Amino acid sequence: MKIQIIGTIIDFIGDANTVYGEEGSQNFTEFLARAGVSVAKAGATAAIGSVIAAGLIPLATSLVAIAMGTAASTVVLPVLGVLVVVVGGYILAATVVDTIDNRYNIKNSVAGWAN
Repeated sequence: MKIQIIGTIIDFIGDANTVYGEEGSQNFTEFLARAGVSVAKAGATAAIGSVIAAGLIPLATSLVAIAMGTAASTVVLPVLGVLVVVVGGYILAATVVDTIDNRYNIKNSVAGWAN
């Protein structure tokens, strides 16, 4: 989640640069619209990533526990498996949300409506 917060802050900085840069509109309403879309994207990423993680964690831990039957591997490897699934789920979710935004040009459309 901390990585997602850092990504959202970086997105806010990019929004501010777009609006208040040399060729920007200097319109605070446009900045709020862009920042709102950034927050919505962060929320969608968190929701989708949580669903992916919740669906895949039981599968990943079961597969690791079946593959490695020793006591040590049933503790360490499932934790690593969960970590990989959660991080991978959030990366996949962020990729999906950004692809949708880029394909339908959502942020620029909302910013245009705010002008």
